[in-house]
Amino acid sequence: MKYYFTFLLSQLLLSQGCNNSKSKEATETVKQKANTGSIQTKVPDIQFTLPPHWFRTDTIVNEAPVCLLMKGNPDDNFKPIINTNTEYMNGRTHQEYMVAAQSGLTSIVTGVELLKKGELEISGNKCLWYNYYRTRGEIKRYMIFYSIPVNGTAYTITAAVNAEGLEKYRPIFDQIVQSFRLVN
Repeated sequence: MKYYFTFLLSQLLLSQGCNNSKSKEATETVKQKANTGSIQTKVPDIQFTLPPHWFRTDTIVNEAPVCLLMKGNPDDNFKPIINTNTEYMNGRTHQEYMVAAQSGLTSIVTGVELLKKGELEISGNKCLWYNYYRTRGEIKRYMIFYSIPVNGTAYTITAAVNAEGLEKYRPIFDQIVQSFRLVN
């Protein structure tokens, strides 16, 4: 059940990029909220190296800590965003966890076209990923679900961009994910 909550939370956050607003208000609102003590919290012990003009905000959404990584340019029509959270793997292997994640995606969310899956080496851990397109209305988003297992916890990182931004942002998403580090 927790998986479905985490998954739906990821989809909600990433679907925010599906709006066509070019105003600076959305980005500024997130930045302002991120700077208020009332909603800010840390997603435990994770660190990323971000490219120029990207920012991080840690917050709580429906009582779950979420780390958002966003580009600070509201005029970027590709609407890139990354969210990170954690989930217990409940004794499953990493491969079993990813099969369940992919199955949950295709059974819960409509408009999904699975593409590929693969792996990366990150901080001595095997990161498994799969990518897909998600169509909602007339907007097609390219999405990547990355999972890094650490001591029975999956650190899940979901990146999204409007489909036209795939070539530009896929290398940037991989670069950000490969900079993932646990800190004490």
